[in-house]
Amino acid sequence: MPSRMRPTARIDVAAVIVVSVVAGLLSLSVMLMVQTHAPHGLPAPQTVDMRLRERAERTRLQAAQHAVLSTYRVLDAGTGSVAIPIERATELVVAERPEVPQPKPPRPPRPQ
Repeated sequence: MPSRMRPTARIDVAAVIVVSVVAGLLSLSVMLMVQTHAPHGLPAPQTVDMRLRERAERTRLQAAQHAVLSTYRVLDAGTGSVAIPIERATELVVAERPEVPQPKPPRPPRPQ
């Protein structure tokens, strides 16, 4: 009888090893999936660095746009083309615009 128990014990040990390896691989794959797709997870260091660079680039572009839209400058001295601030351009356009006619009041209904 003892000889019969040993092969059974080996099969149980082998089965436990196989199940453990499969479970370990499965849990590792789940952890990797959660880390890469979870919105609440901490970003990787290179992601933080990329966000800082993107924020600095966005700030630089916004400053350049503000400078273009808010300053007077000569575009072409030969033709006399100039750029003016957007607020001033809006004021000039509104001042040149003819008065907008007001809509007529609705007519009373006709008696039938």
